[in-house]
Amino acid sequence: MIEKRSILNQLEDTIQSIQTHRETAADAFNATRRQANAAWAAVLEAAKELRESITGHQRLRYFTIARDELSITVSFHAQAEGGGRGEVLVMARHHPDGKYPGTEAVWVREPGKDDKRIIVAEEAVRHIVNFCARNLARSS
Repeated sequence: MIEKRSILNQLEDTIQSIQTHRETAADAFNATRRQANAAWAAVLEAAKELRESITGHQRLRYFTIARDELSITVSFHAQAEGGGRGEVLVMARHHPDGKYPGTEAVWVREPGKDDKRIIVAEEAVRHIVNFCARNLARSS
């Protein structure tokens, strides 16, 4: 027969294990959230600077930052004179379609490509800078 104290010890150990796991998971989630918030803040700052710098460029179709500052959309014309199918970049603090509500990241969407999530500030800033540079450097 199993001792009553042994069962109670198992119960206490299991409860403690569950609580420790929950605390660890919450700490990891909060760390990821802080990292994603920092990445978004860096992207937002970079976007404002880029928008100011390239506004009026003949290739730029539009460069918008949402009023709530939770999304950025950049679109370029394919040709210098404004014709053709261009490129579009959407960066958002939350998934553009509302999917994955518990996933903390900066979401990147470009038509024809899979959505990408980024939590590292330097990588997120590099993505928007490279997108703009690639389109501004395009030959006619």
